[in-house]
Amino acid sequence: MTERKAAANKGLLPAGQRGFSQVSFFYLTLLYSDRKRLRFAPPNSKPRPLCVIIKENMKQIKAILLIVILSMINFSCKKNIHGCTDPSSDNYNVEANVDNGSCIYHGNLTNWYDTTTRDSLLANNIASVSIYVDNDVIQNINPNAVIWSFEPDCSTTTIGNWITMQGTKSKTVSITVKGLDGANVEIRNWSQTMTINAGECKLYQLIW
Repeated sequence: MTERKAAANKGLLPAGQRGFSQVSFFYLTLLYSDRKRLRFAPPNSKPRPLCVIIKENMKQIKAILLIVILSMINFSCKKNIHGCTDPSSDNYNVEANVDNGSCIYHGNLTNWYDTTTRDSLLANNIASVSIYVDNDVIQNINPNAVIWSFEPDCSTTTIGNWITMQGTKSKTVSITVKGLDGANVEIRNWSQTMTINAGECKLYQLIW
């Protein structure tokens, strides 16, 4: 501010001018060139038109414009990285800036039955219980080996399965249970659908 007042006192600025003037242009070009190389008029000379100053310092102006243009090109040409942009997903890509629908989520499905059903399975010569989700076998259970007297805590039970979801945070699955005898002959089956949300644990109870 002091330099600007001094410049005005020495005649570098026309009376009342406080816009884009000699001093304003000086500060702009000073960022890219040596002060001694600028062709300003001597302090005691009459102010010159801005167009004259611009013409005399055209090289510096071109350098400034080139830097501005290159900066704009660099910003506009930022590379797009496609991937999953949801931090809550299982495959979040911290570098991705374009979501391509590839986000993967999961929920948990835990199957169980109580002692009453266990007794019914054994009484009907069920040697194994096969559980299918969307026609894929996810578990084979020996009725003698697994016993719950009451509903287990979904978050702590060891018999559970991840249900994978791609591009969605909810999935409806088809559950089929087959009771097989010692010769793998189907004695009975159960089926139902269940909707599982991402991050959620659902219990499926087999009842006989």
